[in-house]
Amino acid sequence: MTQGEPIVAAIVGIDGAGKSTAIRLVGHRLGAHCAVLSSMRNHEVADAPLRDLSLALDRLRTAAEELGSQRLKLASLYLQMCIYGPTEQFVIRALAPSVVLSDRHPIIDAAVYLPLFRRMIESSGVAAGIPEWRDRVSAEERGLITRWMDAQNRRLGTTLDLTVLTSDLMALADHGFGPFLAKIAPLLQATLPQRVLWLDLEVEQALQRLASRQGPRELHETRRHLMTVRAGYLRVLENLPSRIRVSRIEVGDLAPEQVVEALTEQLIKDDRRVHTGTSAA
Repeated sequence: MTQGEPIVAAIVGIDGAGKSTAIRLVGHRLGAHCAVLSSMRNHEVADAPLRDLSLALDRLRTAAEELGSQRLKLASLYLQMCIYGPTEQFVIRALAPSVVLSDRHPIIDAAVYLPLFRRMIESSGVAAGIPEWRDRVSAEERGLITRWMDAQNRRLGTTLDLTVLTSDLMALADHGFGPFLAKIAPLLQATLPQRVLWLDLEVEQALQRLASRQGPRELHETRRHLMTVRAGYLRVLENLPSRIRVSRIEVGDLAPEQVVEALTEQLIKDDRRVHTGTSAA
């Protein structure tokens, strides 16, 4: 990392690990020197570009769940993650932060979740294809999603529709880890972060936390799913290039304030600008 460049740090972990709360509190503590991003919910980031598109894709993901289509859900998540790279570059240029904190990261989550999606799709017994989704979103949302798909095809020189897209994405899971990273990064317009902060939580503790939340439970919040995802993070983080610093923080017995202290301490180790509040320039 050269002088003036921000630390780009991704906070990852299974559902229930407290990522969103931790990022919000760390971002508040670091103030203007920190930019907070989300790899799959760009519309929740203040002043981020493409927020209307992100909302439309989030509605498409909801439609996929209503239709019971894992293929459509995978397509919606991929198109959502393609927003992350341009957003990261935008906030770096516009805000000159000392640190960029990301709730998840598109490349890391693609490596974790693509094998899981492939198994779910292949075991579903549903014929390859994407159910009709256009009447599940508004005309404005359809236009935003269609234009974004067209833009990705122009950028990549492809003519993919959603069905072919999901098949090609699942095929990436057959590659070795190094070739996978080389192929997925340009698809997502993203680069790996310099730092990965893994909020690790035992599955039983995650289930207890999720059960205490208000509102309906998500379909994927099951013991088997969380075990698979946690194992996926372990596999992926152990195989990241050595230049990427990975810190594992066991959060099961920590209060949110203690998690914030641990995260902040890790970031301060990387760059004193995070602590002193001096300019990134």
